[in-house]
Amino acid sequence: MRMVAKILRESLLVLVVASLLSTIGGIGFEALKEKFYLLPIILIALPALNDMIGDLGIILSSKFTTIIYLQKKQKMQKKQKKKVSERREIREIIMVVLFVAFVMAIYLFFLSTTLAILTKKHVDLQSAFKTLPLFIVSALFIVFFLSLILTTLGFFVYKKGYDPNNILVPLATALADAFNLLLVCLFVLMF
Repeated sequence: MRMVAKILRESLLVLVVASLLSTIGGIGFEALKEKFYLLPIILIALPALNDMIGDLGIILSSKFTTIIYLQKKQKMQKKQKKKVSERREIREIIMVVLFVAFVMAIYLFFLSTTLAILTKKHVDLQSAFKTLPLFIVSALFIVFFLSLILTTLGFFVYKKGYDPNNILVPLATALADAFNLLLVCLFVLMF
C-alpha cells in the first residue's frame, strides 16, 4: 500500500501537468483543422508521428533512469571516472535515439504519402516532398529537446529522492505530444 501511495504522490502532479500540455496541443490543432485538410499527408501521419516521438521519449527516460540506478549500485573507485562513463553512455543513447528518430521520420513520410495516394486523397508529389522537412525536423528537434529536459530533470528528481520513472515517463509523452503539435501547427501556418 505504501508503494501505491508513493507512486500517486510522485506522479499525480506530473500527470495533471501532462494532461494540460496535451490539451494545449489539441487546442492548437483544433484552431487549424481547416488547413490540415489541405495537407492529407500530415493529417494521416500526425497520430503516428506523435506516437513515435512519445515512444522515443519513453525510451530515453527509461534508459536514463536505468543508468542512474545501475551507477548507484556499481561502486566505482573514482567518482570522476563514474561521471565520464555515465555521460558517455547517456550521449550514446541520445545519438542512437536521434538516428532512430531520423529513420522513422523518413519512413513515416513515405508511408503516409503512399497511404494518401492509395486512398485517393488529393496529393501532388511536389507538395508532398515539401512536408518531408517537417517530419525530420519535428522528430530530431523534439527528441533532442526531450533528451535535454529529461536528463536535467532526471538528475534533479533523483537527487531529491523521487523515482524518476514516475515523473519522466508521463512528462516525456506529454512534452512530445505538445511540442510536436506546436511544430506541426507552425508548419501548417507557413505552408
